[in-house]
Amino acid sequence: MSCSLFIVLGLLILNVTPAEAAFATVTKDGKITWNVLASSNIEVKNTAVATDTSALSLRTESGKFYLNDIDVTGLGNQDLVDIEERPNIKKIVIGVKENSFTLNEGGVIAMTTYPIKIDARERKLSVKTDSGETFLMILPKEAVEVAMRSRFISKNVETIYISNLEDEVVYRVDGEKVFDILGVVSYSVPLTAYVSVTSGKIINIIGPEWFKIFGFLFA
Repeated sequence: MSCSLFIVLGLLILNVTPAEAAFATVTKDGKITWNVLASSNIEVKNTAVATDTSALSLRTESGKFYLNDIDVTGLGNQDLVDIEERPNIKKIVIGVKENSFTLNEGGVIAMTTYPIKIDARERKLSVKTDSGETFLMILPKEAVEVAMRSRFISKNVETIYISNLEDEVVYRVDGEKVFDILGVVSYSVPLTAYVSVTSGKIINIIGPEWFKIFGFLFA
C-alpha cells in the first residue's frame, strides 16, 4: 500500500507544470534580469535587451506590444515584467490583456494603453501621455483603497483604468455605492471615482444626475 502511494505521489509531482516566469524581472536590488526561455516564441535582438540595463519601456503600436523594442506580442498572456516586492512596496506584475497593458498589484489590476517606463534602480513607474511623462506615485491597490475610504464606492473593485481627466493622469475606478434603506432593502448606484496617480486625491465623482445634487448627504 505504501509503495503504491509513493508511486502515485511521484506521478503527481512529475505532472506538475511550473508557472511561467515573466519575460523580464526587476530584482529587489534594482537590476533587470531576462528570462531567456520565455523568448522561444519571439525574436529577441541582443541590442534591444542590452541597450539600457537600468530601464524598461513598454508600448503598443499597430496592435502589437513592445518591451524595449522587442515585439512580445507572441508571448500571449504570459507576464511581461515582474517587479519584485521590497519593504513597503508590493510586488507588481505587468502583462497584457485584450488591447491594453495590465499592472497587477495584490490582485488589483490597472489597465492602460499608455506607454510605460520602469526605472529599475529607483523602482519608479511612469506613463507617457500627450502632455508628457507622469510618475505613478500612487499604485493601483492604493487608488482603490482611496475610493473605498471616501465612502463613495462601497463594493470592492478589482479592475481599474489609467486614463486622462482634464489633462491630469488619473485612475478611473468604476464601482457602486450601496445604500441600505431602513436595514431592509439595498439599492446600488453606479459611480466612477477619478483618483490622481500623483497625489492620491479624488479629482471627481461621476454618477446619476440626482447624485450630483444630493450625493454629499450620503458621503
